[in-house]
Amino acid sequence: MAVYNEADIIREAVSKLIEQGIDVYLIDNASTDGTASRVADFVGNGLIDIEIAQYFENGREIFDWTALLKLKEQVARRLGYNWYLHVDADEIRYAPWPACSLLEGIDRVDAAGYNLINFKLFNFRLTQDAVVGSDVESSFTRYSESESFNQRQVKAWKACPEVDIATLGGHQIIVPNARIFPTRFVLKHYPVRSLEHGRRKIIAERKARFSQAERQRGWHLQYDKIEAVNTRDILWDSATLTRFDFERESLNLLVESNEVLSQTLYDLYITSHFLDEASFARHWIWRLEREGRGSNLYKQDNFQFVVMLAKIAKFEFGSGKLLLGLQHLGLATWRSHANIRIILQFFASFVREKIIKSLNSAARRRHIL
Repeated sequence: MAVYNEADIIREAVSKLIEQGIDVYLIDNASTDGTASRVADFVGNGLIDIEIAQYFENGREIFDWTALLKLKEQVARRLGYNWYLHVDADEIRYAPWPACSLLEGIDRVDAAGYNLINFKLFNFRLTQDAVVGSDVESSFTRYSESESFNQRQVKAWKACPEVDIATLGGHQIIVPNARIFPTRFVLKHYPVRSLEHGRRKIIAERKARFSQAERQRGWHLQYDKIEAVNTRDILWDSATLTRFDFERESLNLLVESNEVLSQTLYDLYITSHFLDEASFARHWIWRLEREGRGSNLYKQDNFQFVVMLAKIAKFEFGSGKLLLGLQHLGLATWRSHANIRIILQFFASFVREKIIKSLNSAARRRHIL
């Protein structure tokens, strides 16, 4: 985590990572507001170390984003962890499954054989009626959609000596043989937390410190039209924002990650108003074959089929019910495989009732329309 003058949020950002099983290495870009001192007591208790990094260009102290990203690459190579997150101080991260910590979510991704994680960006905005307390996350409840240039947020990777964070400006980690997990994780972003903070950040801490070399590359142009920060540049109309609901957003991420799965669930709900595992599996295979994604499914190795089912479905069945459904398909031999625990762990922590409830609401809306 690289930081500059984030004293108001640094303790919350670091502690919420540690609470989810994530150790933090802090790179302080020579803050002047005591950012590092706010979390110094965490060192040895989830905070690995605090490193000061300061950069100059033509005798001027600057925000050198490329240098900070390259430093993150170096730190990752020497720390010896299995996975890494590229994180900023004004962010809070979550796995997409309810009641699943960030560490547990990363373990699921690793067990499934992927080496990169993409995030969905939620930009939480300051509004006229906002009351910002000591906990930033609970103070900001409404978000805007991310900008087009921020859609790609591949910011977690499995340890790799050849990792490249800097080339794409930190928006997408580059590693050999990249395999991005199909379901995006959650990135809650709090870029401006008060009028005073917005004015200080945009004018003094960003525009005045941007590297001219990086600007010539087309970076850091977002504030070019702002000369003096006015209220309209910072405050958002609540009516244009969306209230954040984790259960709704996690369901959206699940549906987004596999349209075939969501259509299968919807079809079965509409036709039978209940889901049993055998019906789900049969209907799912039919849809895959119809769309050319599942030819010769029954001729494949049983275990490989179950792995594919787990990867695409990400749907929680009790092991007994799953076995029943597979027996109906003649695929019960998976029990003998040593890695079945990995498959079951991969299933998302959604319960069927929540998905059915959502589908029920969608069906009612369709009938109303």
